[in-house]
Amino acid sequence: MKTVIRTGNVEGFFNRGRNVARLADQGKAIPAERIIAYEDPEDLARILTTAKIIDDLEQAGLVSVEEKPYPGHGRLKEVRATAGRVVLEAVFA
Repeated sequence: MKTVIRTGNVEGFFNRGRNVARLADQGKAIPAERIIAYEDPEDLARILTTAKIIDDLEQAGLVSVEEKPYPGHGRLKEVRATAGRVVLEAVFA
């Protein structure tokens, strides 16, 4: 299933719903896609940045990410620190 993350508005949401309803009424295939839309571009940027940071932390072995069922909502990802304590240190010269 394709996942699309983008900005959008309420009008776009209802337009997509009407298009899917038309396809269903015509007996045509409904595309298997998941759309995550944010009205505010800043919210979208914040979410994408957070997801990138979590991916980087997982690749470094600092967190583990487990996908679990979330009844009534689909699935969720649970993020856990792999160590009891993590210290981040920066040196500015």
